[in-house]
Amino acid sequence: QARQQRAEADVHLAGLKEKRQAELLQSQAAAQDSYDVARAELQRAAADLTAARASVALTADELARHTVNAPFAGVVSRKQTELGSWVRPGDPLLLLEETAVLRVTVPVPQNYFDQVDEGAKVRLEFAALPGESVNAQVTRKVASANPASRTFPILIDLDNPQNRLAPGMSAQAHITLAGGDKPV
Repeated sequence: QARQQRAEADVHLAGLKEKRQAELLQSQAAAQDSYDVARAELQRAAADLTAARASVALTADELARHTVNAPFAGVVSRKQTELGSWVRPGDPLLLLEETAVLRVTVPVPQNYFDQVDEGAKVRLEFAALPGESVNAQVTRKVASANPASRTFPILIDLDNPQNRLAPGMSAQAHITLAGGDKPV
């Protein structure tokens, strides 16, 4: 960009020189030779400016192709490549975790799965927040069991505006079942 600015200044100066030489040539106070040199300097400066603009555009394109933009604000929890490594589209670069909204996954035993409704009230107790509880609700039920434990994941999206909670923390969930007022 600095080379481009310098080239723009050179074009401006060469244009002034060419204009002065044209005026002097018209009043026959300068030789045709002097005007031709000034005209050539203006053309060379214009060509240098074109090259500088192309260089800036090429650099901007390379920067854009080598910049990775995250799809959401978050925290990098793990790098999966090293500085200078060649990567292709689709290669994992890092693990980005959102902290503004956390998803709590609660494994629910199969005999309670049909009694949990989306939107059901949930009280969460985090070991990291002793004596406190967080009220939320079931966001989604996933009808795909863990074959080893025969539990079904229940998802609870939880706002975390003050970042008091972090991905990976454990919680105890008390979910109100359909048809009853006692949480499980």
